[in-house]
Amino acid sequence: MYIVYTDQENVEGSHYEEPKEERGKAARASLKVWHQRLGHCHKEAIMKIPALDVKQNQDEEDNFCEICIQGKSKKLKFPKRSENPTNGTLELIHSGVAGPLKPETLGGARFFVSFIDDFSSFATVVPIERKSEVFENFKTFQHEAENQLDKRIKKLQTDNGGEYTSTAFKKHTEKCGIQHRFTAPNNPQQNGKAEKFNSTLLNSVRCMLLESGAPKAFWGEAIATATVIRNKCPSKSINFAIPEERWREQEISVTEWNSLKAFGCQAWAKVDPDDKLEARGEECVFLGYPKYSKS
Repeated sequence: MYIVYTDQENVEGSHYEEPKEERGKAARASLKVWHQRLGHCHKEAIMKIPALDVKQNQDEEDNFCEICIQGKSKKLKFPKRSENPTNGTLELIHSGVAGPLKPETLGGARFFVSFIDDFSSFATVVPIERKSEVFENFKTFQHEAENQLDKRIKKLQTDNGGEYTSTAFKKHTEKCGIQHRFTAPNNPQQNGKAEKFNSTLLNSVRCMLLESGAPKAFWGEAIATATVIRNKCPSKSINFAIPEERWREQEISVTEWNSLKAFGCQAWAKVDPDDKLEARGEECVFLGYPKYSKS
């Protein structure tokens, strides 16, 4: 009695006797059959096994494996650069929301929203309590950026989250002539610049909190500080230019570089007590840079 394997091609119920010269090799079978036998191993890898002696079949139908499509499908990689580079600031703004983060900040924020200029990679980040606050923060960012640069935002790239698809948001972008581009559902890679920036920012915040020993509730201050730092660091996505210099079209001064301090370091604040014999300085911890204060 002989056992007949159903995956063996050209077998009609009779025992298959290999020619003597072929006995040093595995049983003859097509690439498709070996692909199935080897647990859907990559076909190029299978062809590199000498004992199998299989070659690529030119028949497209034979090379296509529907099971591999179903079982191995994965998301696209996050792009490092924009597919269509922009030529100036505010031509394209990327935006994304990260969170919820625990614990809440002292001000009650659980998320943060970022707005990144494609041309300069300059970022503005705002801690928020709820995702519904994204729209108002975008309008604030828009008014300030357009006023400072004397330009208009042309395009906005976001995901399909409800904070970006509201009727109010749609009416605003249409009124301002902003082309709002959305990602396909469940494809955050299409909003890769914002997603990657948020991830990089959180890495910086995590390191800053660990090194300083500050409580996690100060992540809002750490986020603001990390954003200031990232805007001053050369960015690979723009050939290692400095985002802030591209955004302002002006070099960062030596005074500005010297004003940078390590997050959580010791600081001293000047005080003016009523008692003339009291101390004139109070020990503090450095937690960041005021946005509208001169350094």
